[in-house]
Amino acid sequence: MNTKQPIVRPGQKKGYTKATRQQIEHRIESAALLRFCGFEKSEIHRVFRAFYGVEWRQTDRYIYMALARVREARERLPYSPAKRYAILRNSLI
Repeated sequence: MNTKQPIVRPGQKKGYTKATRQQIEHRIESAALLRFCGFEKSEIHRVFRAFYGVEWRQTDRYIYMALARVREARERLPYSPAKRYAILRNSLI
């Protein structure tokens, strides 16, 4: 757990502690996993609020980062979906 005390900056109502890179990576993976399991966006927001104590906007950022990583991984695949389908079809014949 994080032992730092939350910082209340001017204009804020309550303080927060900035997440470490490792925590951010874990949260992005969690968002991707929940999205993959079929959770709706509002359900993911509720889970993140209860488990991590983050607000709606920050949860959205984690969800969008997870989706961007999925898109990036798809683009790095060597073949297009049509090409992969053709290869699979030919291998079955």
